[in-house]
Parts: sequence; structure tokens; C-alpha cells
Amino acid sequence: MEGVEKSWQVGETDRLRDSDANGLRCERELLAYLAQGVVDERSRVWQTRRSNLVAVLITNLTTSNQYATSFIVGEAFKKKYDQMGVARRVLSRSIEDAGTMMENLAPWTPSGIFMAGALGVTSLEYAPWQFMSLANIVIAFFFAATGIAVFSNPKNSNNEEETS
Repeated sequence: MEGVEKSWQVGETDRLRDSDANGLRCERELLAYLAQGVVDERSRVWQTRRSNLVAVLITNLTTSNQYATSFIVGEAFKKKYDQMGVARRVLSRSIEDAGTMMENLAPWTPSGIFMAGALGVTSLEYAPWQFMSLANIVIAFFFAATGIAVFSNPKNSNNEEETS
């Protein structure tokens, strides 16, 4: 019985170590797969941007880390933006609009904790003063729906990688 327990522990340890090493890669691949599935069906730019904005909001609220959100969502959506010939600066702006601007309204994120602590009030109490952040997310969705400020990058429309 002792040998069986030991072999299970070694195998389990190897599996856990491998899953820890590949965890972030798997999460990125899963988001890319989900983004591809949602976007393949509807390949219009505004729907891609809307999906991108929602993914940033959800990822930022669940990871509580804007840097991780930028990396994960950026990696998940960059190929689709390239395929559609949309400049990556639009992807970057979408991540900024829905991520950085909204992060301080969630009380469990580092920005939210800092804002509440520095101001001595709850996140809900200073939310009305965050007019620019709240207006910005509405404007971002409006721009996504109308196509305003969506810059094209024709060199990437053939699935090439952007060098910058």
C-alpha cells in the first residue's frame, strides 16, 4: 500500500507541476479559442471590439490584475485583429478603455483598494466622481458599434504579424 501511495504522489506531483507551468499558456489558448469561436460567426469589426471590451472587463474583474488582463486578452485577440486588417492600436485602446479606466471601480483590485484607502470612502461613494471612466466605457462601446476611430492596417489583413 505504501508503494502505491508513493507512486500516486509522484505522478500527481508531476501532473501538478506541469499544469502550473502551462496554466497561463492554457488560459491564453482557451481565451483565444473562445474569441475565435465568437468572432468567426460574426466577423464584423464592431462585434470583435465588443467581444474584446467584454473580455477585458470580465478578465480584469476576475484576475484583479490589469497587467495580466492586458497580456491575456491582447494575446487572445491579436490574430483576429490582424486577420481583419484592424490596427493593433485599436486593440490596445480597447484594453485601456475597458481595463485600466474601469479597474479602480472594483474594490478588490489594487487600484480600487488604493483609491478607497486614499480617499477614505467606499468605491460606490467615489463612483460618481469617476465620470470620465464611466463615460469612457460608454463611448468605447459606442465607437465599437459605429466603427468610429477604427484604424485599418492593410498589411496585416493577410494574417501577417505586426512588427511593433
